[in-house]
Amino acid sequence: MHDWLTGMRGGELVLEALLELFPQAELFTLLHERGSVSEVIESRPIHTSAIDRMPGSHRGYRFFLPLFPWAIERMDLSGFHLVISSSHCAAKGARAPSGVPHICYCHTPMRYLWDQYDAYFAAGRAALPVRVAMAAVAQPLHPPVNTERFAPRPGPRDGFYLTLGALVPYKRLDVAVAAFNEMGKPLVVVGGGIDQDRLSALAGPTVQVRGPVADEEVVDLLARCRALVLPGVEDFGIGVVEALASGAPVVALGEGGVLDSVTNATNGSGPAEGTGVFFSTPCVGDLVAAVRRFEQLEFDSDDVAASARGFGKARFIAEMRAEVDRVLGAWPRRVDGTPRAPVLGAAMSRGGTL
Repeated sequence: MHDWLTGMRGGELVLEALLELFPQAELFTLLHERGSVSEVIESRPIHTSAIDRMPGSHRGYRFFLPLFPWAIERMDLSGFHLVISSSHCAAKGARAPSGVPHICYCHTPMRYLWDQYDAYFAAGRAALPVRVAMAAVAQPLHPPVNTERFAPRPGPRDGFYLTLGALVPYKRLDVAVAAFNEMGKPLVVVGGGIDQDRLSALAGPTVQVRGPVADEEVVDLLARCRALVLPGVEDFGIGVVEALASGAPVVALGEGGVLDSVTNATNGSGPAEGTGVFFSTPCVGDLVAAVRRFEQLEFDSDDVAASARGFGKARFIAEMRAEVDRVLGAWPRRVDGTPRAPVLGAAMSRGGTL
């Protein structure tokens, strides 16, 4: 069970790994925009909810948020012996049949309903009808990285800095744009989202807001950039580990998941004993100071890349396999009273024997 299939982002990369673990699994989702996700995902039997058939849902699915819990709960999961939800929104509300285990892999929760509510729905950020509707709706309602795709390139790195990901308010990319405007240093902003036009309007002559780019260009940019800049809080941040695997150090706000993947280089000058530089508050002054501190250090791209190896997909699959076996061990019998066979490697489709 996955929230929706409308593009390839971090959650969909995790979904690919889960499907690799269960090669015969069927996929349930609120809605599916055909051709928007990878062939690995598109090749599975995909079941969609009633929202998928509602007029306008594919272009404006976020407006259907109040209906998400209802639609998820109505999806028929009978005949399956294990439910896994990959969820940052509503998929975790899937109703497994009685006696069937449900394992939820929970991504970053909906920040627009929690700690970043004002960034999305305060006066001036959203129209009055949207603010009124969200006030009524808000209350009810660590991943693998394909590190093999990324590697440092030989020779010195280029001089530009890079930000990468969804262009949404909680990423605080406005801070990065303002800081690099002030310094007059080159910054490339890659990604799509509701803040793209606003960031483009803020960008000075040294800042490029490119919007979404092809995967091959992302790999190239990460291999060439001087550093990845992360001015917001991430629960994990797949892009951070992709940058490290590419040999790119990270200049980041020192909060959240970045503390699990990046080590702060604290020595004053010369070779760095770490993989990045942290700053303490998401403001222009702190980021400017962090970049200046970063530029006094020398980072070895091979050492930076080596730090990412512990986040590879093989480890994720092995540990997820162990967790599934552990959970299913607590359900030794099916609802009909017959014993379960070993789970992995068996058919996972509706009516399959486990």
